[in-house]
Amino acid sequence: MNFKYDIALSFAGEDREFVENVAAQLRQRGIALFYDGYETAGLWGKDLYVHLDEIYRRQARYCLMFLSKAYAAKVWTSHERRAAQARALTEQSEYILPLRLDNVEVPGMLPTIGYIKAADFTASQIADLVVQKLHQAKWVASDVSPVGLFVDIPYLLHASTDAPLSIVGAALLNFARSLGVLECAWASIETAQTKGAETARRFVELGFLVAHPAKRGHSDFALLERVAQETMKGRVGTYVLVTGDGDFFDKVMGLLLLGHSVHLVASSNSLFDGYRKLLEERRHLEIMTGTKRDDFVIHEIRQVLTHDSHSRIYVTRVTTPD
Repeated sequence: MNFKYDIALSFAGEDREFVENVAAQLRQRGIALFYDGYETAGLWGKDLYVHLDEIYRRQARYCLMFLSKAYAAKVWTSHERRAAQARALTEQSEYILPLRLDNVEVPGMLPTIGYIKAADFTASQIADLVVQKLHQAKWVASDVSPVGLFVDIPYLLHASTDAPLSIVGAALLNFARSLGVLECAWASIETAQTKGAETARRFVELGFLVAHPAKRGHSDFALLERVAQETMKGRVGTYVLVTGDGDFFDKVMGLLLLGHSVHLVASSNSLFDGYRKLLEERRHLEIMTGTKRDDFVIHEIRQVLTHDSHSRIYVTRVTTPD
């Protein structure tokens, strides 16, 4: 069965601020969602009693229910809940995904249903869980890709601004998550370097795994080994490499030949010339074949760290004659 929405959000107006953050994270990941804040024109003039019943009973693969004291008390949320429960009765697998905002019991919601608590997750992590659920059900939108993030910390420290490492690391994680569901995040650094152990600790606190080189001066190779390992596991589709170092060029070429997408986050002032030539070749290939592709992109690191959506140094998409 085909659904209009991957997920429909059901919540009380009092909880909108939290729900809005989750909706924004889902939207960034390419998830087709019903959230009334994105449907103002579509809802205008409709019989909402009938329309919402249709959405929560028939038009969504899952219903994400934000349970709270306000949710239990509202008339409209009760209507949405009953429609969702009617659908759940006909499903052979789970349909309602309950998210507790507090500990108030909601009528009709059995305590045996698996819940998660909002206090245990960020909005971004909740969105990642939804994407994982959709992947398990094989209903995820086709443009949502499992993402691997790989950070060459020595290059990052040389190329980025003097912003605190916690902010830099968090910005890179958010950028990777904007491309799909984050499957892994690796960083490499020599702990013997000045402040190396402290830098590694900061990235671990953010959720990164740290690759330690076997020899001094081999942090690039330690990270390349992790890229190779994740490729062997087959769980990553899009690779985000935070480096402009030429040591990674052959790996980038290999990933592209395997059909993966590669996003290089680098400084235009410290970028191996082979990457520029590769983009020129791919641009020429697009013109010759008339086929647009976007599997290799280079982003300016400073713009990524300041959340600039127009971060590309070079854009591989070109306009071809009709």
